[in-house]
Amino acid sequence: MFCGSGLARKFQWHLHLRNVPGRDLILIHPANDAKRELLGCIAPITKHTGIGKGSLSRKAMEKLKALVYEALDRNEEVKLIVQSNPLTPLRTTRHKNK
Repeated sequence: MFCGSGLARKFQWHLHLRNVPGRDLILIHPANDAKRELLGCIAPITKHTGIGKGSLSRKAMEKLKALVYEALDRNEEVKLIVQSNPLTPLRTTRHKNK
């Protein structure tokens, strides 16, 4: 996955994940509440505060951007590997039929 950067009006500066099989337009941008603020995007957070929630996302985004831009300035490839934590059980949501 190649990280690029861009400027979207809604998110200001963000990172753009590219070359993700079966997906497009995955952005990394600040958000503290995944359910309300994300639609397939990823948000860095400083502190996890609950399921799908965190705090100080803008601060975490600034740190992440600095690391990514430094690597890109050195012509290094930037990759993001997403995996679940084997010690954390996956939670599922059950929908009631109406």
